[in-house]
Amino acid sequence: MSQSYVFCPEIKTEQRQGFNDIKISVVFKDSREYDKRVIEKCTKEDIFNSFTNFISQTFPSFDLAVLSEDKFQEDAAEGEVRLKIDILKCDATFYPGVYVSNTSYFVTMIDNRSGLKIYRDSIKGAGNQFNLLGMKSGKIALNSSFQRAFDQFVLMFDKLLPNYVESYTSEQAIAELKKYKEKLDLQIISQEEYDKKKLELMKFIQ
Repeated sequence: MSQSYVFCPEIKTEQRQGFNDIKISVVFKDSREYDKRVIEKCTKEDIFNSFTNFISQTFPSFDLAVLSEDKFQEDAAEGEVRLKIDILKCDATFYPGVYVSNTSYFVTMIDNRSGLKIYRDSIKGAGNQFNLLGMKSGKIALNSSFQRAFDQFVLMFDKLLPNYVESYTSEQAIAELKKYKEKLDLQIISQEEYDKKKLELMKFIQ
């Protein structure tokens, strides 16, 4: 018999530079629905706060403001970028011998800095962990799915914000390329995304 749990995500983030002085507001919405009872070890507010902290850690140069959930339907103010993150799933389900986790959310990015531009993307990540450590195995599975989803979320900024300019030393570019190769091998990103990033990084490698 299966049982689902919600744990607070714990993931690793790496700082990204090049988004200086961008005013960003973020607002979350909880659209999760479950057919059966879920044991919540983490509230929706905790998930929202964790997600916000991950964004701040990854993009320290953002001028970041967090809005309450009742502001979700509002548009971006002039001169800002607004992120609307609608969380659809974030849990780990225990089946005989294994925890299976899925994280999914729908992101709307409203860029109102120079004319209104709206981008939308569906973000998904999956993870599983054999039940060797009890409930801790469920946390590992959820962290894995959340990490994969967050890595996809970060890639949105490379594609969608035209003011993004990044500079690397040769060593940094090689290290970054290795990270993207690992993501490609894990099927977190596509070959096209890897090739595009490789082309950008090669100009810094001596």
